[in-house]
Amino acid sequence: MPGKRWLVRYREPGGRSARQRETSFDRKKDAMGFATKIENDKRENLYVDPDAGKVSVRRYAADWLGLKSMAAGTAESYERIMRLHVLPQLGKKTISQVTAADVEELYAYWRRQGAAANTIDSRRIALSGMFSHAVRHKRIRDNPVKLAEKPDNPIMQVDERALPSYEEVSAVAKEIGPRLEPAVWLMACCGLRIGESLGVFPEDILDGTMRCRRQDVRHQEFVGQVRRPLCAPEASERGRVA
Repeated sequence: MPGKRWLVRYREPGGRSARQRETSFDRKKDAMGFATKIENDKRENLYVDPDAGKVSVRRYAADWLGLKSMAAGTAESYERIMRLHVLPQLGKKTISQVTAADVEELYAYWRRQGAAANTIDSRRIALSGMFSHAVRHKRIRDNPVKLAEKPDNPIMQVDERALPSYEEVSAVAKEIGPRLEPAVWLMACCGLRIGESLGVFPEDILDGTMRCRRQDVRHQEFVGQVRRPLCAPEASERGRVA
């Protein structure tokens, strides 16, 4: 008898009016297992339309970036990660075709290209966010990034001998000039990042405590045009002023 012998017919969630589907199998055991899984998925609200994931990674990434609410700097970073480091390797696959093995191969490719561990981890976070969105919207059942083995990112011990001395910090602060000199000391003594140090105002320091309320963000809106707005920082308090 030509073709597959066992046919499973089922309805998508939604009762008698829902669309009917069918899938064929060579073995009765496989057909029965599939039928049981479909009914369990419908009962547990885990059913995923087989056609929902048939959208390219390139198209889904564009839609996800367009809909996702995030800070301007984060949006710019995610767009660059997708355009330069994800889509050239995975863009032609559909989101349902991407496997944990594909993600692990992508990590290995990034390592061969010389990407540092922290850089790979940043790219991984962006990629996982996109696939988590697809899972929540029932485009795919599982996030392949979460299933993939996470790349090593060992914690590096700080060599205190490599830290700049007070004299070296003073020299840098003096050389950079009076306008930006406070930013140098804020970074050196309070651990602020560049954008956070540039967003500190005198009123942010009260009774020896500094509160980081804003940060300077570099955001490129158009080619050759850069805007630097002040945005809320990731942390509300970064350190104390002695």
